[in-house]
Amino acid sequence: MGATANIKFLTADEVACVTAAPDEIDDFLFPPEAENPFEGQIGLDKSWHAIHYVLTGTAGPDGSVLGDAILGGREIGPDLGYGRARLLPADRVHEIADALAAVDFRERFDATPDDAPAQIYLGQGLKHEYAYLAHHFQHLLHAYASAARDDRALLIYLA
Repeated sequence: MGATANIKFLTADEVACVTAAPDEIDDFLFPPEAENPFEGQIGLDKSWHAIHYVLTGTAGPDGSVLGDAILGGREIGPDLGYGRARLLPADRVHEIADALAAVDFRERFDATPDDAPAQIYLGQGLKHEYAYLAHHFQHLLHAYASAARDDRALLIYLA
């Protein structure tokens, strides 16, 4: 098992709904009537933490634009098992999309120390996972580009 990161695109109406009833965020993310509750979401699998580390050099939130791509936003709703969901407004999504588009992921990956901290998912094995991380970085890049293009907010959560 372990925590996987997921990103859900939100319209302005959905942002209003989630902020009006944050205690019901679980039902919003996983509607009981949905055949596939993850439809319309981007999954980063367990790559999320290593990608964050490659982008920022830190294990936790750092408040930077790139750091906010995965661990940023305002916490909202109850704990979902691995923490609370985080809401990124559309204006911050635009900033992050621009910053991610300028990243040379291979260059940052190559500059990552060989001995990544043990608390990072993939920690010591991170340097052997370029293809896996690059694949999921492309999902992250696409998610932000799409959300920015459509002027959407994002809800990020670990499950």
